[in-house]
Amino acid sequence: MKKSLYFGALILLLAGQWGCGLKLSPSSPVAAASAPTPTLATTTYVNQWLGAGSGRLSDPEGIAVDANNNIYVTDVSLDEVIKYDDNGNVLARWGNTGNVTLDQPIGIAVENGNIYVADASNARVVEYNPAGDVIALVSPQGAAGGLFIYPTGISFDAAGNMYVCDNSDEVYQFNTSLQLTNQWGAAGASRGLFNYPVDAAEDNSGNIFVADNNSDNVVKFNLQTDTYSTWGTYGTQAGQFDGPSDVKLDSKGNVYVVDTDNNRVEVFNSNGTFLSQFGQGSNAAQNLNGPNSIALDSNGNAYVADSGNSRVVKYSLN
Repeated sequence: MKKSLYFGALILLLAGQWGCGLKLSPSSPVAAASAPTPTLATTTYVNQWLGAGSGRLSDPEGIAVDANNNIYVTDVSLDEVIKYDDNGNVLARWGNTGNVTLDQPIGIAVENGNIYVADASNARVVEYNPAGDVIALVSPQGAAGGLFIYPTGISFDAAGNMYVCDNSDEVYQFNTSLQLTNQWGAAGASRGLFNYPVDAAEDNSGNIFVADNNSDNVVKFNLQTDTYSTWGTYGTQAGQFDGPSDVKLDSKGNVYVVDTDNNRVEVFNSNGTFLSQFGQGSNAAQNLNGPNSIALDSNGNAYVADSGNSRVVKYSLN
């Protein structure tokens, strides 16, 4: 389902040229005859966890992995961040107690070992250390009061700058000291404009891949060469999308796109050629229902926040 109130997302944009906005109309699906033949990715279902007791999930939205392959999940209904090891054992949780409490946490990112959470209904970003202790609150003020309205996505570039996408259709840039350095925003579907961009990933060649949720496509652009392309249209065929909500790259440069309303993850090469998909099949345990985000660890595993099933699913990509 397209996100009108919140979406689990990260956003990395070129300042002054790229913006986020509202969807005007869905793209038209391509003819079925032109769609590639679906194939199953070389993935193996490993396990799932719903959590238990203090770690039980309700509505997992964002997911991230740190250098030690610990998994961090934001639960938008429980107002918590839950930290797991890579087998689903609960290591810690925080967010709904203490002096700083979360209200609808959505996007999440790990940078230099610290965890950054888009605390949407509190209109701020909260920075934590790995133990869940609050390090900083980012809630900048504008001329008319609070700058954020409903921040939904967080991402970091190679230099450590933080980008926050807000539901007011604005993108804000912060330096490594978390000081506001730039802001921009625009609505539309033409070149250089987005309709609810919800996540981005960058490769080693300077290419940025953006999951553009309400345009039902992936946008690829290069900051160095100023080149731009898109792939995908609205639909259910292989290579099409219905509300893409996350994008990640593996070590080979393959692009993993969480196709939320089609209940799957699609895999492409860096040029947008469809390779495979997973999340659907004869094994009911591996089937996804409204997945929101994906994280890849250093051991070749993928973790999917499967919101409709209130769980995390682990797949092996080897």
